[in-house]
Amino acid sequence: MILVDPRGQGLSTKCPMGNDYQTHGADLIKLVEGLGIEKPTLIGWSCGNLEAWSYLEQAGVDAVAGVVTIDMSPLPHNEDPTAWTEGSPEELSEVMTKVLIHPDSSRAFWDEYLREVMWQGDITPDQYDYFMDMGARTPTWVCHELFGDAILSDYRAIAQEAAKKVPTLMYIAEHWAGIAEPYYNKLCPETPTYVMGGHLMAIQYPERFNARLEEFLATGK
Repeated sequence: MILVDPRGQGLSTKCPMGNDYQTHGADLIKLVEGLGIEKPTLIGWSCGNLEAWSYLEQAGVDAVAGVVTIDMSPLPHNEDPTAWTEGSPEELSEVMTKVLIHPDSSRAFWDEYLREVMWQGDITPDQYDYFMDMGARTPTWVCHELFGDAILSDYRAIAQEAAKKVPTLMYIAEHWAGIAEPYYNKLCPETPTYVMGGHLMAIQYPERFNARLEEFLATGK
C-alpha cells in the first residue's frame, strides 16, 4: 500500500497553484506511472474520494482494478434536502466565506469537526493533538482553495461509470447513514455500501475497517 500526501497537504510541497481535485487526480496519475504500477486499486478518504474520481475521469475507468471511497458524496453541494451533502448551501457558504479565511477560525472549525463528526466518543489529549497537528500542516489558504473546489465538484457520472465497470465499495459513517446510504444506493446501485464509525473510522476502528477492505480486495464485493 502506498499512502499519498497530495500537493499542498501534509508533508508535500505547498504549491501556489494546483490546489484542486482535477490537478490532484493528474498528480496521482503521474505518481502511479512513475512507480510503474499497473491497474491500482484506489482508496480515497473524504475529499480523497474526489481525487480518486478525478483520476478515473482522466485515466479512464479501465486503468484501475477497483475503487474504494470513504465517506464523501460525489456531489458535496446539493440544494435537494434528501441528498447526501456536506451541509446546506447556507452552511457551506459560511464556511467558505467566513470561516476558512483565517488560521484561528479555521482551527475552531477543525476542532468542532474533529469532536463531532470525525471521532466517536471521547478523544484523548494525545489523539486530539495529533489530528489537529496533522490538519495544521495544510495552510489555511490551501484549505480555502480545496474546500471551494470540493463543494463545487460533481463526480456523479464517473462514480456511476466506475460502479458499472470495476469493483467498487463505499464506506459511510454512522452519523449520516440514514441519508447517505439510500442516496448512494440509488445513485450507484452496483456499489456495495458499508456503514461504520465516524469519519475517521479507519483509524478509530482499524480491525473492522480492514476486515471489510480485505474482503473487498479478495472478492471484488
